[in-house]
Amino acid sequence: MAPRCRFRSLRLDLALPLLAAMLLAHAPAGAQGDPADAEARPPERFRDAAPAPLPEVPTPPIGADAPLALDEAIRVTLDADPAVRLEEANVAFRAGLLQEASGFFDHALLSTASFEYFKGELRAAVRRNEVQRRDDLAESLAGDREELAGTEAALDEIRGLQADPEGFRVSDADLQLQIDLINSEIRSVDDPAIQQELLDLRAEAIDDALSDTQLLVDSLRQSIDMDQQALDDLGAAPDEEEIWVARLNLSYLMPFRQGFTLTPFVELTAESDDFVDKPVAVEEGGKGIEDLYRTTIGFSFDAPLLRGAGRATNTAFERSAGVELAAARERLRDVTSLEVLSTVLAFWDAVAAQRTVEVLEDSIAVQGRLSGVTRSLIEADELPASENARSRAREAELGGQLESARRRAHETRVALAEAVG
Repeated sequence: MAPRCRFRSLRLDLALPLLAAMLLAHAPAGAQGDPADAEARPPERFRDAAPAPLPEVPTPPIGADAPLALDEAIRVTLDADPAVRLEEANVAFRAGLLQEASGFFDHALLSTASFEYFKGELRAAVRRNEVQRRDDLAESLAGDREELAGTEAALDEIRGLQADPEGFRVSDADLQLQIDLINSEIRSVDDPAIQQELLDLRAEAIDDALSDTQLLVDSLRQSIDMDQQALDDLGAAPDEEEIWVARLNLSYLMPFRQGFTLTPFVELTAESDDFVDKPVAVEEGGKGIEDLYRTTIGFSFDAPLLRGAGRATNTAFERSAGVELAAARERLRDVTSLEVLSTVLAFWDAVAAQRTVEVLEDSIAVQGRLSGVTRSLIEADELPASENARSRAREAELGGQLESARRRAHETRVALAEAVG
């Protein structure tokens, strides 16, 4: 019996290295000390508000259906974290104060304006001229359309002649005479080669006539389109005219931080004389009288001699607001760095917890297979029955560790969700 016990002890010693090898074989790459993990670790501190490009990392989920990568977690943190948003609002507030302080030295545009307007009926002679312009154009357009209709009819006849050169007749006497002569020659010639030449000549004559007529149709259509466009641009004959005169005085107030003020000014005068609801161009129904503009330019200069002079006196509030804005921006950068660091640490805690769950799940699977082997060895009387209890105890231990790891993974996911805001 003693050798048999030693044999069982030897088999148990061989099973322990096998278990270790199987655990290592089924462990995740990160659990085996993959050098890539060292490259994927986040930097220890963020020097700028905008983090540097991040390497590819695992994706621990915040929820079962919401995977979140590290770069996305940082983006959400920067977009939604209350502390970051608060500091951004503070920066915006300080920027507004600086803008208000600088506004004392903003340039201001002051103006005075006057406007005179006249609108009345056209004189009879002017009205007759405008009506005559449109009548002449409409008459030309009607003639072109009539000519186009006849040309299109001739074009249809030529197409019919092209389809039936011997039986179809066209109204163009010259073309019909030419085709009749060629047809007569074709009927009088017995040589197939000469007949083919005559057929080609007839087809060429028809094609030339068709091409010339088509060009004429296109030209007439273009002329009609142009006349129609010109008539449309002219529109209806005007009944009224309008005349207006506008005057505008602009002064540009320019306060300087040294205390003096420069005020250039310009006076503008504009006059217009045209038909009501018509543009200036004659082609579009206007009078063709361009608007008239006149300009007068000058400036004034005001400077304090004693009180209120000097840059230091006039810019104190502005400089103070600028310092406060710079401090707020530095505070924003610091808070952003801290919040991003918190998110990164929470993210890697979630990664570690997730990997722990995966390792324990693989370990339980391996332990299950080892338990099966152990039961087989016990049934074969190669191991004592106590090994089955030990194996089941190990399975229970791993199960408890797995549940604890899952609870830890859930806690880390909650912490990550809180970290990203």
